[in-house]
Amino acid sequence: MNRFAAILADINDRLDIPQPCKYRIMQEIAADLEDAFEQFRADGMHDEEAELLAVERIAADDHVI
Repeated sequence: MNRFAAILADINDRLDIPQPCKYRIMQEIAADLEDAFEQFRADGMHDEEAELLAVERIAADDHVI
């Protein structure tokens, strides 16, 4: 299961734009989360810490969405 499935589902539910734009934006967010996670792991962080920091860095708040 994708480690970011819950946050992506939440963003998807809050993002009120038509397809296919929504799909492309969600793909970008998912890729950014994975890239951030991998960078944090490469920096020596454990999975849990890297995941938390990736979500904090990438996941959009209500204002951004």
